[in-house]
Amino acid sequence: MFVFTLFVALLTVVLLTPLARRISIKLRIGDASTESRKIHKGTIPTMGGIAIFFGAMAAFLVSFWLSPEFARLIDKGLWAALLGATLICLTGMLDDVVNLNFKTKFALQIAIAAFTVVFGEHRITEILNPFGENIALAEPFSSILTVAWIVGICNAVNLIDGLDGLAAGVSGIGAATMTLISMLYNDVGLALGYAAIAGATIGFLRYNFNPASIFMGDTGALFIGYLMACLPLFHAPSATDAIVWVQVLILGFPIADTLLAPARRMLSGSHPFKADREHIHHRLMFFIGLSHKHAVLRIYSVSIALCVAALLTVFVTQSLGSRGAAAICLIVSATLAMGAVGLKRLGYFTAIVRRPTAKHLKPQLRRAKDVLIDHENAPKPFYRREVVSQKS
Repeated sequence: MFVFTLFVALLTVVLLTPLARRISIKLRIGDASTESRKIHKGTIPTMGGIAIFFGAMAAFLVSFWLSPEFARLIDKGLWAALLGATLICLTGMLDDVVNLNFKTKFALQIAIAAFTVVFGEHRITEILNPFGENIALAEPFSSILTVAWIVGICNAVNLIDGLDGLAAGVSGIGAATMTLISMLYNDVGLALGYAAIAGATIGFLRYNFNPASIFMGDTGALFIGYLMACLPLFHAPSATDAIVWVQVLILGFPIADTLLAPARRMLSGSHPFKADREHIHHRLMFFIGLSHKHAVLRIYSVSIALCVAALLTVFVTQSLGSRGAAAICLIVSATLAMGAVGLKRLGYFTAIVRRPTAKHLKPQLRRAKDVLIDHENAPKPFYRREVVSQKS
């Protein structure tokens, strides 16, 4: 049943994406490489998210007809999440067409997330504590955290959609892993939901992997992020299970990139929501020197490693229970340590370590930003010398 659901979503997306591309071209809805932060050349259609939407919804419909477990999940409030996902998809579509400002987008995302929390009646009620009893969350903190979680994951997936196939691949790897984890928790309905997302994103890679002929746009990125954030809330018997926090580990890459973005922008004196060319995937290309395709594949490997860590965490939890706290902490600590090493290699800590005061830190980061942005127009040896000079 899981394979069939995945196949329905995959086939639907493969068949509908060329149609979405033709419609996008006819309506002249595309992403032009007019800004310095853009990686692609020319104008690429951006309505691929429509195909992802219909692919996932077709798989959900089949699951509703064939699986009593998924039907029960719909009755228990998942209908609100699917309606919210439709609304967030329309928000992304509107943004792709008219380019909404960040305040309007955030307001719409918060309103839709609040709708899902109120009418779906599922929320994060506890914070995981591997050393003892979980920390219970009373209202309104539970609802506020859940809305922040949904909006945060939406934007996390959207922010990594900067290279061909990156957001679709990372989301597909994460959704496939969550399908396995849901099966380990004996939650058939949740596993079918994640299988639909995995099939839709993997099918879209047929057209979105480098060189991409179409982008998912905000339409697809917000839709995928919304579903990835909402599905674990409906885990049986409740969202108090560790499955919500397991997904934090699985989506560790987009979450880390999202948390780093406003921090480095504010430290460099820029607006925290101003788009730039300093995301992790950009630095892999312009700081390390990887090609477009190799940067994406490198991030895929990071996502796979995080998914393996998540699977190990689930195995340890189910096998050892409370006695596995030390093993879980070891897995998470090793993951964080490897992430810190990777960020250091990308140059994120150079200015912070050498220049601890904001007075000296901002100019350092501004120079680093200028070097990154001007990399394509500067000889490679000059770029390397500039980067090294900031470490002295």
